[in-house]
Amino acid sequence: RAARRAGAPALLSTEHGIAPDDGLYNRAAAARVKNAAHRARLRGTDLVVAVAQSTADVLRRKWGSGAPLTVVRNGVDVSAVRAAAAGQRRAPGEGLRILSLSRLAPEKNLDRLIAALPALLERDPGTRLTLAGAGPLEGELRAQAEALGVADAVDLPGFVEPWGTMAEHDVLVQLSAWENLSYTLLDAAAAGLPAVATDVGGNGEILPPERLAHETTPAAIADAVMRAAADGPGEVRVGDVETMARATAEATLEVLGRRVGKGGHR
Repeated sequence: RAARRAGAPALLSTEHGIAPDDGLYNRAAAARVKNAAHRARLRGTDLVVAVAQSTADVLRRKWGSGAPLTVVRNGVDVSAVRAAAAGQRRAPGEGLRILSLSRLAPEKNLDRLIAALPALLERDPGTRLTLAGAGPLEGELRAQAEALGVADAVDLPGFVEPWGTMAEHDVLVQLSAWENLSYTLLDAAAAGLPAVATDVGGNGEILPPERLAHETTPAAIADAVMRAAADGPGEVRVGDVETMARATAEATLEVLGRRVGKGGHR
């Protein structure tokens, strides 16, 4: 940062897409190049804003502490989400509607959710699963459902309007290999929609411990979904978008104040 020319604008960076395992999103050679570029970038950054504590922790481990770092959690318009996505939730035995809102990609582990569907149907024969989104695994997921004999209980509608779709479902399930601070989980929390998610990244910063899946076997997923449907969302943590904007503005002003104090320019 000291090497930047006088009068250069302050540079802030928001980090929300970093995973601890490079192999989730990149090949090894590409990951090495990108990690080196990120470390160099951060050395010229006045402030890094991470969207979750887990994001900040991974960033420090992978890219070092080349810039001041603060956490400003993602936030949503809680009242708007609640008005659009709240709904009458069914209980186990009443034909549960289970929802996934994610890209149809390997890191989302949607095959494990389909694998749990026979066990869910045994407990509630009216259960239906909606895999909303698009991606490279659509054909494989359809084939898996056919092979398991549950295709009639699975809907792959492509992209949907998320809040209205949440209002029509009873449990959201997200079995991703990694998430930073998922807007899907935040929306579900704001809407009062029970959610089950893997214990990775920032998921535990939104959901209570009893809604985090430590195993993704069919039986474990079925148990977690049934518990969530029966017991509700639990003690979720969701911030509003105004708090997020205010915290971001305060962090920005602090950076500008430091630069002015050191003889820099706005």
